[in-house]
Amino acid sequence: MKAVLFDLDNTILDRTRSLELYLAWEADEHLNLSYDDCERYIEKFIELDANGMLAKEKVYAELITQFGIQQYSVAELTQTYRTQFGRFSCEKRHAADAVRTLKSHAIKTGIISNGKSPFQEDKINDLGMADDFDTIIVSEAVGIRKPESAIFSLGCENLGVNATECVFVGDNPVADIEGANNVGMFSVFIPSRYYPACAAANAICRDMRDLPSIVAEGRNTE
Repeated sequence: MKAVLFDLDNTILDRTRSLELYLAWEADEHLNLSYDDCERYIEKFIELDANGMLAKEKVYAELITQFGIQQYSVAELTQTYRTQFGRFSCEKRHAADAVRTLKSHAIKTGIISNGKSPFQEDKINDLGMADDFDTIIVSEAVGIRKPESAIFSLGCENLGVNATECVFVGDNPVADIEGANNVGMFSVFIPSRYYPACAAANAICRDMRDLPSIVAEGRNTE
C-alpha cells in the first residue's frame, strides 16, 4: 500500500466528545440555561442531530421551540456553531500518532469527508493536523459525496496512486466502507457507538495505535 485516506468525523476527529464539549459551552455560557436545562439541551441536541444526519438549521429550530429561546435566531445559532465548534475539536485517541507513523514510512495520507466547506477544513486546522495530510477533500467543495465512487477516485488521483494501492479508514459502513470497497480499496472500519460493527470491511481497527500494522498487513496480502 502506498497511501491511506481517512474519514474525518469519528475517525480522525472525536466528534462525539467535541460536540459534547461545544454543547456544554453553548448551553451554559452562550444561552445561559439553568443547570437542569443545560443537561436536557445537550441530550436533545445529540438526539436531534443523529450523528450529523439532520441539518443544524432544523436542529436549532426545534431547540428554540422546546426551550423557549428568544435571544438568538436559528441563523444566529447555526452561525455560532459553525464558527465556534472548532475551539472544542478533540482528536480521536492516538489518531495523530497513527497518521504520523504512516508518513514516517513514506505512506501518503489524506482525508475525504462529507460535510460543509470550510467547516470541515477548519476542524482539521483546529486539531493542528492540516500539515499531516497530502490532500483534504470535502464533499461540498467538490460536489461529490461518499459513497459515490468519484470522490474516492479523486482522492487516489490527488495522491498519485491507484485504488488498489490505497487504504480507506472510516466509521460509516455505507459511506466509508462500501464506498471504498466499490473502487477496490482496502477498507478499515473504526467501530463507534453509532456503528459498532461492519461485516464488509477488510479489517477492523479498535485502537488507532494498531492502524500502521493493519496497513502493513493489508500491503502484505496484496
